Amino acid sequence: ARSLVRLAELGLPVPPAFAVGATLWRVLRLGGPPLPGTLANAGDLSALEVACQALQVAPWPPGFIQELDAALASLARTSLERDGVARRFSVRSSADVEDRVGGLAAGLYVSRLAVERAEVPAAMRDVLTSFLTPAAWAYATASTRRTRAPDPSSNAGEARHGDGYGAVLIHPFIE
Repeated sequence: ARSLVRLAELGLPVPPAFAVGATLWRVLRLGGPPLPGTLANAGDLSALEVACQALQVAPWPPGFIQELDAALASLARTSLERDGVARRFSVRSSADVEDRVGGLAAGLYVSRLAVERAEVPAAMRDVLTSFLTPAAWAYATASTRRTRAPDPSSNAGEARHGDGYGAVLIHPFIE
């Protein structure tokens, strides 16, 4: 999402889109099992899997689905007005560790393409849980170590990944 904003600021064409901030990921993680600070052993991998399963079934915050539906309706209208066609959607990760100087994580997280409107919440769940795959967690942990010191008060490193870890970008699917 940050890269699209930068491109738009430069006057380049970007698709209409909206981002669901990392606050949703943190809210869904509230009360969930602790995350490992490293992936040094089988217990760490198991803890990550348990956290992933908990995220899959965590209830959406009150009113979230209604807000999402309204945002999708607005995005569909914008797409229809702009391109003459109401499209399906792309649901993509938008982590702060994906696209920064000195690091690139394209393809590390899940993207869902050609998603029907009714399936966007499930696609978001897929994207959000992809932040907890072993590869994604190891990359984010290593990337965070390179950019700032770990927060010793965090839940086994959970807060170290920054405000953008767990964000989702939604835009019309471009055929």
